Amino acid sequence: MYSKITYSAIFILATLFTSCAKTRGCTDKTADNYDITAQQDNGKCLAARDKFLGNYTASGTIIYQPGYATTSTQGKLRISIPPIVDSLVQIEYNGLVMKGVVKANKLTILPQNYGSAMITGNGTYYKVAQQLDLKFSMTYPQGGSKYELTAQK
Repeated sequence: MYSKITYSAIFILATLFTSCAKTRGCTDKTADNYDITAQQDNGKCLAARDKFLGNYTASGTIIYQPGYATTSTQGKLRISIPPIVDSLVQIEYNGLVMKGVVKANKLTILPQNYGSAMITGNGTYYKVAQQLDLKFSMTYPQGGSKYELTAQK
């Protein structure tokens, strides 16, 4: 009889402790590695913007308006987190510095002035290929230019 009580107590305690264990994982719904089954955060969530960060080799075309003359372009593209505001990303291409925001695999270049030009644009990141397709335009009072780039990490 003593052994039945001992085994029963061990079984009850083991069941109690294992049923109280919470599934650990990323509980941030905006993170790339969000785990819908996680009940307790494990501190390893990956911000959606992190996949964009890094150095790229970019090439593409610039379309000038008016007249729509086209020229090819290539250079280094860098995406980083700017100081102070970590909800933004900083995009640098051939001396041009732009600010943007990331949601999932989309990058939006925020409308901003660059001298007399207004810059806007967007991009899509392809995780498997580690490739960023980026389109942005610089609009001047007398015309403008559109950039279409493919950037590879």
